[in-house]
Amino acid sequence: MLDIARGLAIAAMVAYHAAWDADFIGLAPQDFFAGWGWEWFRRAILGSFLLLVGVSLVLAHGAGFRAGRFWRRFAMIAAGALVITLVSARAFPQHMIVFGVLHNIAVSSLLGLAFLRLPWPVTGLAGLAVIAAGTLGPGLFDTPALGWIGFMRTPPVSRDFVPLAPWFGAVLLGMALARAAPPALARLGAARPGGAAGRLLAFGGRHSLAAYLLHQPVIFLLLAGIAALTLPAGAVSWTGGGGAVHSAAYARGFTAACRRNCAAGGLSAAACAAYCQCMLSHVRREPAVADLDPRTISPRGRARLQALGRQCLARGGTPR
Repeated sequence: MLDIARGLAIAAMVAYHAAWDADFIGLAPQDFFAGWGWEWFRRAILGSFLLLVGVSLVLAHGAGFRAGRFWRRFAMIAAGALVITLVSARAFPQHMIVFGVLHNIAVSSLLGLAFLRLPWPVTGLAGLAVIAAGTLGPGLFDTPALGWIGFMRTPPVSRDFVPLAPWFGAVLLGMALARAAPPALARLGAARPGGAAGRLLAFGGRHSLAAYLLHQPVIFLLLAGIAALTLPAGAVSWTGGGGAVHSAAYARGFTAACRRNCAAGGLSAAACAAYCQCMLSHVRREPAVADLDPRTISPRGRARLQALGRQCLARGGTPR
């Protein structure tokens, strides 16, 4: 049954990433990912994964630490985390994944060893304290080098950022749960799934690391093929540098924000449309200035964007 629980978490993650990819490519309606609903769905998926990490840690090592099993699993997760970082650095250099969910699981598994023999109320209270501190605490480590610990006022712009605080708290709560009800969890762990759906979920749960590493490229390629067959020519560019700047989702978000700012400056709707098309054309040719987030944009990038803006205004918004 524990494998089924992992399989359900994997299925939810696949659904979330499929929706994200559809939005990125341009298959989803405009503003599909707007609002807090998707963010809370992501948090629920993360919380369930990390809770199960804590439960599994106690079930595997609660009766005695099995070093070989632990270090083999740790090496596989750490290698997967390294692969994610390297691939994201290539695909999304400005939003690369430095400390995502696999990085968190690897470090949390190490830290969790210190709680294996503690009474479950102590572990549970520690978990609640980590969650509270990570959610409400001050920005003690508000620097890129220490941000993976948590306690950041300004999280990095990343495709997947899962700092220890508050998320290590979910691992500790899973450990406390496993220590508080060991007979019931042992029976659940030994139960065998019934039916085709149950067996499929259990299979995904048993191979959760492989599913995590492989599902995203498979989904993305599938949706990219659908987009190539169904979207108008030129709606999405699959070539050239810049990654996300060539996506339909980026174009929609960029254009909407540009037009709002342009209208606030007093220009007409027609002038703003031409100006924003000109700016989008420039940004797509210069991915180095594509980071428009005021929290992370470099002074050089800001100056270049301002120069491009002056060029577009001087030409009446006509891209060249």
